[in-house]
Amino acid sequence: MNKSVFLISNEKSFMANTAARGLEKRGFTVLRSSWDAAGITETGTTREPGAIVLYLGDMDAAAAESALTAAAAVARDAGIPFYEVGNEAEISAAAVVVPQEVITAVFGRPLDTQRLADALESVFAQGDSSDAQRHTILVVDDDGTMLRMIKTWLGEAYSVYMAGSGRVAMDFLQGRQVDLILLDYRMPEMDGVEVFKTLRSQEGTRGIPVIFLTGKNDEQELEILWRLGPDGVLLKSMPREQLIGEVQAFFKKKDET
Repeated sequence: MNKSVFLISNEKSFMANTAARGLEKRGFTVLRSSWDAAGITETGTTREPGAIVLYLGDMDAAAAESALTAAAAVARDAGIPFYEVGNEAEISAAAVVVPQEVITAVFGRPLDTQRLADALESVFAQGDSSDAQRHTILVVDDDGTMLRMIKTWLGEAYSVYMAGSGRVAMDFLQGRQVDLILLDYRMPEMDGVEVFKTLRSQEGTRGIPVIFLTGKNDEQELEILWRLGPDGVLLKSMPREQLIGEVQAFFKKKDET
């Protein structure tokens, strides 16, 4: 198991240094870098970390864009978990640069280091059991908070990708296959119905199972969605355990057929 964690932070940050010591006590090797794009790229490519953690507190504003771009590129190219630690404003600012589909999970500040370590342990253990056996899910929603939440909930058991719009989803699926799409019904520009019909009209995507996500527990709306012929309809308001259970049940049934 590659238990090396690449922690990118202000190296003078007391809380980031405390987090580093906490991870080391849990048996992780912690690689460090400040907000320096060249240093991030070099460490990320030569040291081959098992995960990246961005501690956004006390971030160097002048270096932020290039550093965030470099960190996201390392995670994307290496296909490794990517975590952000910060308050709501810091996470929102980073989202302008970091693509949603790169982010594995977001942790608030003050950081619960043990919770982060637990998440890393879980992901690393799953990696050892073979990523090839992990089902892949594409979540499509214009709500960034909902995207991150669902990825956090499902990311421990599945490889989860995110798209913030229907058009981004269709671009993502060019030349790629996933095992399931969780598709928001109501989105601006290209809504869920249009995305669904486009998926079903193209040879490369018509066989991908689609489960609609809707925020309205409205009988008429649910009937409209079911008439389209999706593989399921889930309410966004359902609790974590129920959503995970529904996805698990879907894959269990699919794997048995």
